[in-house]
Amino acid sequence: MLKLLIVDDERIERSALRMIIERFLPEIRVVGEAENGRVAVELAEQLRPDVITMDIKMPGIDGTEAVSLIHNRFPAIRFIMMSAFDTFEYARKVMRYGVREYLLKPYRKDQIVEVIRTMSHEIAREKEDKQRTNELESKFKETLSLVESEWVSAILMDRIQEVQVRDWSHTLGVPESSGFAIVFVMSTKEKAWSVQERREIYSWLRHQCKISCFSLVGPMTGARIPVFMFPDAKSRLPIQHIHNTKDFVSNLAKFASRRFRSLQLSVGIGGLAASTDQLIGSYHEALLSASALNEGESSQTQEEWLSNSGMREAERRLLRSLGSGQFREMEEDFEFWVAELRLFCSDEIQDIKSGLHRLFTLADETLRESGLEPLPQLSFGEVEQVELLVEQAHSRLFLQARMLKHWYDNNSASAIRRAQTFISDHYRRELSLEETAEHVGLNPNYFSKIFSDRCGITFIDYLTGLRINKAKELLADPAQVLKEISIRIGYRDPNYFSRVFKKTTGMSPTEFRQSIGRL
Repeated sequence: MLKLLIVDDERIERSALRMIIERFLPEIRVVGEAENGRVAVELAEQLRPDVITMDIKMPGIDGTEAVSLIHNRFPAIRFIMMSAFDTFEYARKVMRYGVREYLLKPYRKDQIVEVIRTMSHEIAREKEDKQRTNELESKFKETLSLVESEWVSAILMDRIQEVQVRDWSHTLGVPESSGFAIVFVMSTKEKAWSVQERREIYSWLRHQCKISCFSLVGPMTGARIPVFMFPDAKSRLPIQHIHNTKDFVSNLAKFASRRFRSLQLSVGIGGLAASTDQLIGSYHEALLSASALNEGESSQTQEEWLSNSGMREAERRLLRSLGSGQFREMEEDFEFWVAELRLFCSDEIQDIKSGLHRLFTLADETLRESGLEPLPQLSFGEVEQVELLVEQAHSRLFLQARMLKHWYDNNSASAIRRAQTFISDHYRRELSLEETAEHVGLNPNYFSKIFSDRCGITFIDYLTGLRINKAKELLADPAQVLKEISIRIGYRDPNYFSRVFKKTTGMSPTEFRQSIGRL
């Protein structure tokens, strides 16, 4: 119901207007009366009316000044000016505040009723448009969040070359400038966090990253949160080189520990990647740094490792073949990696050991992402021959590969079937990749990968396809209203549903329904 405030220094005028409104405009509620401009300003703040009928000539603060004061604080309030003086100067003064209705006293009953009713309809339409816009924005943000999760998962699973991922980059507006990875690792000495506490910590860290520069934040897996940042000249971060982020993440960790009691935040920073397809290497660096397992490196520093493109590419190829379970490719990639490692380290035994520790830290992470527990840490402490080190590494790596392949062959199909059932049961509401992955007990990044592998389609496209197919079934029934169909399949806004439907099928829901009728 629309709220209206009457402002006039004549009591009889206020009473007459109230009587007209209550009798002929039952949809309007008179929330108050003011006898001068000062009281009008006070009541406007207390009652927040939608419309104010404002007399101009009043003692003290007159109508024009009251309109100015109220409009500056509450620009959405509409005004209907009333005066016994047909003076353009008054009208000109209030026009600058968006006042479009100016009635001369004495006004006719039907005249004031029509003006208020017309304004009421305009306000109602504006509120509906605003609500529709808010719903569209909310749905768009939900979709972007899904795309963001899929994009980060694709980076972490080294699927950046897929056409779908390039489309996601365009949708998200991923900059072409250099970027780098950050990995946050949460820990606590007290009791484990509740689900709600984990969500609050995640939301806060995500917000801090996004207000600092263009950032894409992946889903929390265990206690880790992966972030890809793309600072540039317009960024709020004073980053000219990757090392300048240390102050930022250090301060962020301090603020986080103050905001969330008992939270201990470790942060790993990866190297600067010149292009998107190099971000996986930056992520590996951030992961190693956050895990604090690369402290045994001797003469070879992180920067030297990063600067060696051959070493980075060999590592990337080997980890990719490990995750895919392709033993023949993995054999070739392992030989290539060993050759690059020995060349890079000049056969210095300690440097080779550091390289092996680095490799198995990342390989263990591949197991964790699949929901498997890593094997006990391999120690190379007593081994002083390169060939023996390589032999031990080979045995260990292929054991991990067999574990991954066994899980994939025997468990992944079952996990995907459970995910599909979960999606079918819950597609009518907002549904995320993270929630679905959690339901089947998988890391969201790995779940995204095996879902695409097993289904031949991404999680987003699968969910959208399920909703659209259900919409087609409902559209076949002429009794079903479009708005109700939209809500039943998980879209709160019919306009957004229509856009998705047309993008997917090539025709609007109405056109689709008409095409069925012609069959």
